[in-house]
Amino acid sequence: MRPLAFLPFIVLILTSCVRPASTPPTATPPNAPTPTLAPYNAPFPLNVGATWIYEYTSYFEESSVTWRITEVITRAELDETGAYIAEMQRTSQLLTGQPNDQLIFNLPDGNYKYIFDGNHLYLQPASLPMLDLQNSTPYLSFPITGMTCSEADILCREVLSGPEAYTSLAGEFSNCYQLATPSNSGTEVQVFCENMGFVSGKYDHLGSPFGYRLELIGYSVPEK
Repeated sequence: MRPLAFLPFIVLILTSCVRPASTPPTATPPNAPTPTLAPYNAPFPLNVGATWIYEYTSYFEESSVTWRITEVITRAELDETGAYIAEMQRTSQLLTGQPNDQLIFNLPDGNYKYIFDGNHLYLQPASLPMLDLQNSTPYLSFPITGMTCSEADILCREVLSGPEAYTSLAGEFSNCYQLATPSNSGTEVQVFCENMGFVSGKYDHLGSPFGYRLELIGYSVPEK
């Protein structure tokens, strides 16, 4: 029997992250080489300035709350291991409903880090220490078609269908994949489109009626 996955991948029920105060820059020796950012070549646009705007609804029984969620890549750098790290800032605007303690899912405002090691992409709050990538479940793996789930996996993703076209409120996209995160309580289904990112997501609990809906309604993706 597959272990129960308590939270869908896209739901990070964590406290907001506060960026620490910056420290004064240190002087660069005259002959030291200037560090450069290596090309980022994964089919998920994490270049500085990339922006996604979503409509996100969380529901519990008859009540629901809808927010407009904006995610922006604010900075990118290579760490000492050569991993590409992109910092994402998430902000939300309440559109309808009244948030309450019964709502299981939300997308907290704050700063988050995407970490790409060349094959796998990870996501974590920016305030936490760097993940142990060798013992962490990837947020995404590339190529997408190679993603699978085994009976022992939790919070994994597997491909249901694709590549295929997908139409959302933000437009029409190609090379899209339906990805599933299965569990005993229900299956989260998301749509990921290459060179765009996530364009939709949904989860419905199999017992008590609660879950979420997410849909991309706008975006701005700079050229690589």
